[in-house]
Amino acid sequence: MFNDLNIKKDNLPLTLPIFPLSGALLLPNIELPLNIFEQKYIKMVDDALAEKKLIGLVQPQHNLIAKISKNKPLYKVGCVGKIRAFNETDDGRYLIVLSGVCRFTLGEEVATMRGYRRFKVDYSSFENDFEVRSEKNIFKLEIERKELFSKINSYLEKNSIDASLNNIS
Repeated sequence: MFNDLNIKKDNLPLTLPIFPLSGALLLPNIELPLNIFEQKYIKMVDDALAEKKLIGLVQPQHNLIAKISKNKPLYKVGCVGKIRAFNETDDGRYLIVLSGVCRFTLGEEVATMRGYRRFKVDYSSFENDFEVRSEKNIFKLEIERKELFSKINSYLEKNSIDASLNNIS
């Protein structure tokens, strides 16, 4: 699914609010629905909605240091997403849909008083995320997608992990 965000690299901020989330992967041109219920991340969404509607999604590392650390270590690559849909539930949760824009590399953490984490980010390694999606490129991406799914399935089987990729578009 390719979106029509029309966001250019030069319009992306050099710092982003970061949502560390296990088990979720945001990639360019993919939409990800999220249920936001922690107060600090509700503040993050409020702040993002007041600005450019952009949030960075990054996987937290799972290791011994992460289990005892308040600010868990994060993997170095994430994806910036634009809030495309927003709904507040009766119990105060936010249901949002992020649309992936571009991957980034995390830089240094920036101090914030809002409870959530914010980092400097660098998009330069992922400039191809902004390439025009021609029919030829889409066909090439579909082949790469099939190869990726094949490798993921091999990994899952090799490590005896029971998972289904049927729900991933």
